[in-house]
Amino acid sequence: MKTTDRLDTTQDTAKEKAKDTVQDIAQDIAQDIVQDIVQDIAQDTLQDTHMCFGCGKANPIGLHLDFTEEGEIYSTVFVPGENHQGYPGIMHGGIASTLMDEVMGRYLWAKGIIAPTAELTVRFKAPVPIGQPVTVTGQVAAQKGRLFKTQSRLILADGTVAIEAEGKFIAARDQAAFVQD
Repeated sequence: MKTTDRLDTTQDTAKEKAKDTVQDIAQDIAQDIVQDIVQDIAQDTLQDTHMCFGCGKANPIGLHLDFTEEGEIYSTVFVPGENHQGYPGIMHGGIASTLMDEVMGRYLWAKGIIAPTAELTVRFKAPVPIGQPVTVTGQVAAQKGRLFKTQSRLILADGTVAIEAEGKFIAARDQAAFVQD
């Protein structure tokens, strides 16, 4: 093989590697752009859900929850009032279940995933007193395709885990269908 042939082969190999590198970079950029768009849609949609019972600020009878994220844990603090009770002095189980569902579903929402609840299993371990702050945490335990399995805990001010929940959320096939103009 002549020197010029080897040089041409080396140049062709270098061009192919450069082309592959550029394609990889372009694909990474495209994925980042798509993720940013999905996040923007979720944020815009979230802002449009001001009447959500859990997190909607404009809902006059809503819970008006605010959320924080630390690592893979999403959480909110809530102080149940008298209007949230079932038995005297104890938070209603339906409100507690709503808190559990909201923190799990809202975590997915914050990640840009619109996924309605498919199943919610709640285990009540201790009564939740009215008038004392509770912390509700949620996280994704597993994902398979469009199915997200989540876990949540409601923790009393003294550290007692009063309620545990597991949820199954199905990501919408058409995420854009949930976005309101």
